[in-house]
Amino acid sequence: MVALYNWLARVFSREQTTLVLAGYQSEDGKAALSLFAETPQFRKDIHEIIALTENWKDLEKAEMMLAVEYSRLFLIGGPEQVPAHESVYTSKRARICQQATTDMENMLRRFGMSAAGFPEPADHIGIELEFLASLTAAGTENGEAEQARRELLSRHLLVWAPEFCRLCALRDRTGFYSAAARILNGTLELERQALKQPAGGALPPPAR
Repeated sequence: MVALYNWLARVFSREQTTLVLAGYQSEDGKAALSLFAETPQFRKDIHEIIALTENWKDLEKAEMMLAVEYSRLFLIGGPEQVPAHESVYTSKRARICQQATTDMENMLRRFGMSAAGFPEPADHIGIELEFLASLTAAGTENGEAEQARRELLSRHLLVWAPEFCRLCALRDRTGFYSAAARILNGTLELERQALKQPAGGALPPPAR
């Protein structure tokens, strides 16, 4: 799941370049995506992404198409926008840089990390997914990381990211971001089911 979370973080954090798109078409790229398809819940959407990438004959045109859609969905305001920040979904004012941002900054700080250098607040979907990948990579033997991982899921990603995925799947016009959103939603559902199992007791109170 670590590689999958890192890939999804990259998909939703930045525009896809021709170099990245060429990577999807390479044998190594296809093999990497095919590994994700071993999970039945993702198989159909992973194969859809592989099929999409194979049909990109002009990578510069594909890059422009995806860049336009990325901007329309995640960067510029409008009725078709898909907000990529937790604060928009969980604050009364539906604005960025609210309590969720502070909570994520505090969580990152606990592990010597920050969102510095990334051009978005700490509760951006890309940052939360990269953090989830990092905590997952630490393994269940690291009690502090495992507890933080469960907190990140229960108090953050599972609260708002399913709606992000729903809107993205509904509004994307390329097929690429909608397929990625369905894959993300599938991973979160697996995490939701796993969290029903006891692991380490109650979650700690959120850091303030």
